[in-house]
Amino acid sequence: MDVHRGRRGHALPGLVRKRLDTACREIDMQEHQLLHCGALAAGDHEHFMREMVRVCAPAGRIVVVDTCASEDPAKAAEFNRLEKLRDPSHARNLTLTELRGFFRTVGLPEPQMTSYELRGEVRSLLARSFPNPGDGLKIIEMFRASAADDRLGIPVRLDGDKIHYAYPVTILAAQRPTQ
Repeated sequence: MDVHRGRRGHALPGLVRKRLDTACREIDMQEHQLLHCGALAAGDHEHFMREMVRVCAPAGRIVVVDTCASEDPAKAAEFNRLEKLRDPSHARNLTLTELRGFFRTVGLPEPQMTSYELRGEVRSLLARSFPNPGDGLKIIEMFRASAADDRLGIPVRLDGDKIHYAYPVTILAAQRPTQ
């Protein structure tokens, strides 16, 4: 999680950036105006969201940016299997429904939301990934198969020997209530 502290309306002056673990041990309660999470931490997602609310000042904003898995359970499971092969430390991508639900569960209002596709080519993705020996070929075959049957639940397109993908990324933001 990244924590930003600054006066409202001033993006850079007074900005403090900290990298924190899920316990947020280094920061005081209700101290920060903006909290940004690049991906919900592995494991207890609800606990992580509650910690973000705890350290966010009243009327501060909580922003979560994460890749979403398909709402279809079989496609979500296959996408998460691929991500686990690509990076063995991967836990699980949540669905959009799950991400939105965490905001409600921790007492935040319905988040504002926008999304985009993070596009790339599979060989480039693998070059910056950490698959175990032999898993790179499995990943390529999973993407190739998904181009035909959508098993990953993400856009995949074959172009000669290249495989292009588009990961769905969602940005959710909500203001912490003042009371």
